[in-house]
Amino acid sequence: MSKSLNFHFNASFTALNLAKLDAHRQHSGEKPFVFSMASLKRRALNDHLLDTFISS
Repeated sequence: MSKSLNFHFNASFTALNLAKLDAHRQHSGEKPFVFSMASLKRRALNDHLLDTFISS
């Protein structure tokens, strides 16, 4: 496998692991921990849109 593909895979897995770690740290513990990258991306988009609407 090429060095560029290895770098891409490692960067992708690192981003996923960091996102999962952040979600796990924010978990309250009342319910079972479930991680969804799609939910994380949706929340980030909603935060960005809300900031955009408020600043306009």
